[in-house]
Amino acid sequence: MSAYRDLAALAIALGCAGCMTTAGVEPPPRVPELDAGSRTVDEVAPAPEAVVEEEAIGEVRRRIVAALDAGDLADAATGLEELRLRSPGDTAAVDLGRRLARARGDTGAELAALRELVAAGNASVGVQHRLAALEREAGDARRGLELYEQLARRHPANAEIAAGLTAARFTWRTRLLPESVRELFEASNLLRGDFAALTAWLVPGVRTGPAGSTVIVSDILEHPHRREIAWLLNLGLMEPADAAVRRFAPDNYMRRGPALATLLRMPGRIGGGAACVGEGGGPAAEDVDAVCEAALRCRLISEPAECRPERAISGPEAVEALRRTLHLIQ
Repeated sequence: MSAYRDLAALAIALGCAGCMTTAGVEPPPRVPELDAGSRTVDEVAPAPEAVVEEEAIGEVRRRIVAALDAGDLADAATGLEELRLRSPGDTAAVDLGRRLARARGDTGAELAALRELVAAGNASVGVQHRLAALEREAGDARRGLELYEQLARRHPANAEIAAGLTAARFTWRTRLLPESVRELFEASNLLRGDFAALTAWLVPGVRTGPAGSTVIVSDILEHPHRREIAWLLNLGLMEPADAAVRRFAPDNYMRRGPALATLLRMPGRIGGGAACVGEGGGPAAEDVDAVCEAALRCRLISEPAECRPERAISGPEAVEALRRTLHLIQ
């Protein structure tokens, strides 16, 4: 029995010789990179709910675009409201809101959206150009001019931006006019003296251009715009209504034919000339057909029906024609 017990003890001893308790053994060091790689799919991938929501937001965007393309503004507005609720602050929602506002003719809303898009950065040239145009037309004219100046420096070969810059300068100039001249902007029918005043104030070269021979008329001495009338007479841009008796007739209506003839003379008198005007510095006011044809070539009017030479010219019509004339001079 003693021998048997000794063999059993020896067997136990040999069996446990390779056994060690874990109490005194250091665990292997942990490697963070391996730990990161051992995360479960649920820990790395977005939650299923987030994926579903993002897909839903994308579907709403597509629905709005489709509605805008189809001209269904009511459906586009409904979708835009949903998009704003699902994704507050979404830049895409701001841009879609801009498109909807433009389709509706809501200048205020479009202007606000454009300002937000440009302020956020990375706005396209088209968006920046549209903001500059709306600032000039309906917002901050000074800001519109600044935006056009920035765009012109970055894109000097862009003809549309160059034209916009000229228009912005013109608009800003109108903000600086005396109140008595600004009142003429909305006149339903301009008088000859009024037209002379608008022309002199809106076209800088009239005040600084080389004077020709002095033209004396007797019926402007007490007229509030006598100085401006004298400028146009001496430059040869306007003529006396009756040279024989030296009358300018400042209180007669200004007809569209003579008004366009005056504008067509400007490139030759105070600019570098314009090929569209024709020979001789522009047609005579009496040659109605030639005046209308030259005005159309020079884009002072958009179509022949706009000429209407015998009709009195209004303030808005004169301002727009003067703005277009600046392209021939500058």
